[in-house]
Formats: sequence, C-alpha cells, structure tokens
Amino acid sequence: MKQLLVVDDQPGIRALLKEIFRREGYEVLEAADAEEGLSVCLHASHTIGLILLDIKLPGMNGIDFLRQLRMHGGDIPVVLMTAYGEVEQLEEAKRLGVQDFFSKPFDIDEIKQVVRHYLNHQ
Repeated sequence: MKQLLVVDDQPGIRALLKEIFRREGYEVLEAADAEEGLSVCLHASHTIGLILLDIKLPGMNGIDFLRQLRMHGGDIPVVLMTAYGEVEQLEEAKRLGVQDFFSKPFDIDEIKQVVRHYLNHQ
C-alpha cells in the first residue's frame, strides 16, 4: 500500500491527520517543513502515493516545494491545504499539477474521501 506524506508546520494538524489516516489503515509519513518533505520524497518517492501539503510553510513555501519536487522528476499527486486563499498561488499550484485544495479548517470526511481516492486507486 502507498504511503501518505503530510507536510505541515503545525504539529496539531500533523498529529490529527496521522491519527485519522492510521485508523483508516494507511501508513503516514510527516514533515514539519518543505525541506524535510522534499528529503522524504527523494528517499521514498516510490512508496508515497499522495502528499497533503500546507501552502504556508516556514522557509520554503508549498509552491516552492512543488517546483522543487517537479524539478526532481517527482510526479506524486499533491493536495494543498491552506488557511489562505491567495488566488495567484492557487493558480500556480494548478500549473504545477496540484490535484485538489482544502481550506483550513477542513472537513475530515471530505479529506478522507480524497485520500482514499488517490491511495486506493494506484
């Protein structure tokens, strides 16, 4: 089964998503920032089936993470999570192949459905 990678600087969000998706039977990896997330992706890209990515991260933001991921040949599906609705960033994310977006606070059932779709159909 493919793994889920959660990249978010908020420990509470990472812990919540990790708990929810472990209960769903998924293996969940986590990263507190974009640099750590890229490192995980480069070392485990063949086992990661989906990335849940916060757009607002310290240092390298989510859009820069996407650029770096794609530049290194990563074609892992990405779903953005954001408390911010910057239209320009969302448009850039779409150009970089982001599959979906969630605004924080997000609907748990909705995010479960999206994760199931990507991880169960690979």
